[in-house]
Amino acid sequence: MPELSSEAKIGKILILVGFILGIFGTIFSIIFGIILIAFSNSEFAQKSGLSLFGGFYLVWGILMIVGTILAIFAYKSASNHDFHKAGIMGIVASLIPPLNIFILIGGILCLTSREAKERHHY
Repeated sequence: MPELSSEAKIGKILILVGFILGIFGTIFSIIFGIILIAFSNSEFAQKSGLSLFGGFYLVWGILMIVGTILAIFAYKSASNHDFHKAGIMGIVASLIPPLNIFILIGGILCLTSREAKERHHY
């Protein structure tokens, strides 16, 4: 099997980095949302709307879970040398809030790599 192009290698690495950062962001967002909701029983918290912010962070964490799952599929496709599919999945995963710039650049690099062009004959 010929060696991978630099775009494919870098794209795969950036998707992995974005995936790892997505996991940490998801965990932080969900824990922070739970903490805000748990402490929303005080009078100050009720006046300041902490439970609303806690709900926002929980929903944000759920969206991040969806993006992270799509990033897993993108990385798996890149590992299977299907860089066209990895690029498309990476771009879609990066556009789910919040914007993950590592996965976006990794998806674009995978999509523009020599391997993606050879496989789909652009």
